[in-house]
Amino acid sequence: MKKTIEIIKASRRKLVYLTQGLSIEALNRIPDGFNNNIMWNIGHVIASQQILCYRYSNNQPVIEAEIIDKYKNGTKPVKFVNSAEFEWLKVHLFSTIDQLEEDIERNIFENYNAYNSGSYPELRIETFRDVMNYIPQHEGLHLGYCTALKKLINR
Repeated sequence: MKKTIEIIKASRRKLVYLTQGLSIEALNRIPDGFNNNIMWNIGHVIASQQILCYRYSNNQPVIEAEIIDKYKNGTKPVKFVNSAEFEWLKVHLFSTIDQLEEDIERNIFENYNAYNSGSYPELRIETFRDVMNYIPQHEGLHLGYCTALKKLINR
């Protein structure tokens, strides 16, 4: 799983790099035809990883439930995210993965609750290893959304 963690970290570094040069207003902007923004996508990859890894294995997530509920699947931006929260999100993009690495070493994910993916209804995630294979794909999808959003914002 070391390579998977490496891939997740690389994707998240790219996500932070993508935000450079954008104002807090630009990060919060929702272009026509979209229902979210770059800020929401950043929060969403954090929240999703916490749900997929921790909640589905009956472990306590390492971030607050309010943050998870704000950015989980099925939500959308409801208010302006300020610079302080953006900085918090950037820190937690990496601290949550560092903690995940430690928790993998501690074997806390042995009892995983299988579920059917909401994004891919025919896909059943049955084990923690399955979810670790899924997360880089999910985060890559949202990195792609952010790339498209940035292009529209910069027009």
